Amino acid sequence: NTNTTTTNTSSSTTVEEDRESACSAVVELQRLNKQIRQLEMQREQLLCSAQKASHDHERDHPLVAKEQKDWSARFQDICAAISSAQSTDAGHFRWQQINMELLDLSQDFIHTAKTYGRIIIMERYLHRKTIFPLDLGGTAGGDKYLVSNILFKFAVNSNGVYGNDEAAAKVAGHELKGLMGYWNCGIEQLNVPLMALVDFLGFRLIAMSILPIDRSTIVYGTDDCGRTVHCKPPYDKVMASAGQSLNLKSHLCGSVSQGKYLSSAADVEGHLGHDGKFYLIDFARTFPPTAPDRTHFNGHLYQLFRPEFVKYHHVPLCSDAFSGFLRNDPLCRQHNAEVREATQHLLAHNVPRLASALSEVVESALESGQLDQLYLSEHFHLQGVNMRYIGQVLRHTVHRPTAALLLLEAISRVVKAELRQALREEMIRLKVPLMAPYRRLIVRLLNRVFGGDDDSDPDHQQKVSAYWDQCIIPKLKSKFGINAFTPSAVLLMNRAESAASSSAGENPHTDASSSPQNGHPPPKRSNLSSSRGGLNSARKPKSLVLLENIGFDAVGKQLDGVQHCRDLLMVHFPRSNVTGRYLVLSSLRYRTGIHFSPATTAALRSAKVMTAPFDILDLSDILPRTKHTALITNAEGIFYQMKATSAGHDTASVLRKALERFKLALVSNPTNTDTLLNAAQTMVRLLELEYSSGKNMSNLKFAVDDPLVREAMTYFERAIACARGTRDPTSTLQYAKFLVRCGELERAEDYFLKSTEVSPNDDTVLRAYGYFLQERGMEHEALEILHRAQWCARLKYMDAAEKTTEADQSPE
Repeated sequence: NTNTTTTNTSSSTTVEEDRESACSAVVELQRLNKQIRQLEMQREQLLCSAQKASHDHERDHPLVAKEQKDWSARFQDICAAISSAQSTDAGHFRWQQINMELLDLSQDFIHTAKTYGRIIIMERYLHRKTIFPLDLGGTAGGDKYLVSNILFKFAVNSNGVYGNDEAAAKVAGHELKGLMGYWNCGIEQLNVPLMALVDFLGFRLIAMSILPIDRSTIVYGTDDCGRTVHCKPPYDKVMASAGQSLNLKSHLCGSVSQGKYLSSAADVEGHLGHDGKFYLIDFARTFPPTAPDRTHFNGHLYQLFRPEFVKYHHVPLCSDAFSGFLRNDPLCRQHNAEVREATQHLLAHNVPRLASALSEVVESALESGQLDQLYLSEHFHLQGVNMRYIGQVLRHTVHRPTAALLLLEAISRVVKAELRQALREEMIRLKVPLMAPYRRLIVRLLNRVFGGDDDSDPDHQQKVSAYWDQCIIPKLKSKFGINAFTPSAVLLMNRAESAASSSAGENPHTDASSSPQNGHPPPKRSNLSSSRGGLNSARKPKSLVLLENIGFDAVGKQLDGVQHCRDLLMVHFPRSNVTGRYLVLSSLRYRTGIHFSPATTAALRSAKVMTAPFDILDLSDILPRTKHTALITNAEGIFYQMKATSAGHDTASVLRKALERFKLALVSNPTNTDTLLNAAQTMVRLLELEYSSGKNMSNLKFAVDDPLVREAMTYFERAIACARGTRDPTSTLQYAKFLVRCGELERAEDYFLKSTEVSPNDDTVLRAYGYFLQERGMEHEALEILHRAQWCARLKYMDAAEKTTEADQSPE
């Protein structure tokens, strides 16, 4: 009985404990349910607030009222607004507002492309990915990804079409260049996607906004390697107009019986989107190839002419030259022959002209101390010359500083290619998304490039020499043909000039070394010195002795000695206070997204010789680098222009930022009239600040011999040349006003007259010319011009009033 009683008592205790535990669980569940309801209410409130904020944003910003990630629709709306503003609201608030909207869009797109592009590249060789590739067709491209309405495509040699990944990256660059070429045509019916290139750890991605198209919407070109060619009206006329603007030749593509005449490369596809708009995609072969170089596999796919050369060449050129798309064209041989002739013309005329122009540009940059702000590629592109012809330009170069800069530019491009290839190979080997190994690789490679001699460490010295001997020097020859120079291309002072310069007041050109060589006049006194002692050093610097030997005979010899080329990094440009190695590093930073500490950068700018300039801690960051259209870079410049007009800013500093963006836009698009004019006007404002010192700017006069004034003149003249054939007098009118302030009255009158020839009934042009004549004392002529301006203004007002009345009376 006692045992039974004990058992019952234990059971009762257990039941009570279970009951209490159940009650506690119910209370806890009720508490959690209450918290969940509170969280749901907070969530509903947040959603309502977000929806209200979204509606308010759409009401306040009607141009970007569409979904933020609908990149294409937003871009097309802004492009349409830009087209209408160029003819009606140029220079007014609406134009500035549109540029701000373009800047907002581009910043959103580029940030998204960078964010996802970095993830895609880092996970390229992982089996378990965050973002998976899609099968979207295509034969030449790499893996494709679709994230946030952006299509990402690897620019790699996946199917062996291009020979190597470096060539595939060039093809991606041509995609962007071709897109900008068609956009510059200014054809209202022609639409292009929003595009950017993302470079990170040696890989390149093409990021493009998704368009409302599919395989059923193609109406122009071919998407199956020429088996089916589309050329439906009226889009054939749109493309013919674009081809005429780009100076591209019409040609037969496809079979003899069913072929079509196209005014573009056959694989440039035109689609009639589901929204009713005509879109172009696949721009890689927009421009014709140069004559094939047999040393480059399938070079006709990526060794193309510059758009500036094609546009101003005396005959149209065929984009499909030397390709299989011409196999049934009866004029195939003629198309290929015209491209060969154009290549010869480029080398025989444009290259020598570029060499001469570069010498003047470099000398001006040396005088103004702005050598580190000089973009050589802009001047190459302005003359229609590709950067791969650096060696050809060097053969025509007499000016020593220019020759030095050309070699440094070639070295920086070779090092960039070597660095990207090494990073790709390291990622293939590791297959993990870690940054430390890549940081060590970058530091190790750059120390071999920039490291100096160290007699106490023969192993390091041997590695550095071997790297230059086996990698840099051969690539200079294979990529740029740099293996021989004429004697006049000696880069630095020779022994006689160096000795003469060590004596105060002695003329350095009295030596026999300054006599003409090979029919060339003696070069000017060089603005170069060696960072190892300078020209006034008692002991001749090693770099001066070695760089003399870079002047070879015309027969052509291999660069005789690694040390000769390495010492070029130690060349010092006194007025700009930079060394060759600093210019090479600046170029690498711009092209690779690698950032070093300010102390390291300053050390390379100085004359200090360092065995291993870089340490792992000096590498501050490795960031994805984006390359986008000049349209966006120009919008960034306009933003800074606008910011400079508002109070509370350092106006000169902001204007310099604007000028920097305009110059950067001109690197890839050097013939854009708007960008050139923006750059010129920004320079005028900077000159006003410099000359005024806070005084009245309206009566300022500029000195013609000022290098900055001459640079502003150059931008005005380039804008006028590019606007030739249009009916826009803005460039010539602005230049005429600037010449008045420079005291160049005769030239100013010439440009006023040119403005009236371009637009004879423009009251603004006539009024400005009339006031100019008044200031020169020509009262009678000025009165006639001003009366005519008044009459033209009255006609314009009456015309505008009539159009307003018609719009008011017309039914909705």
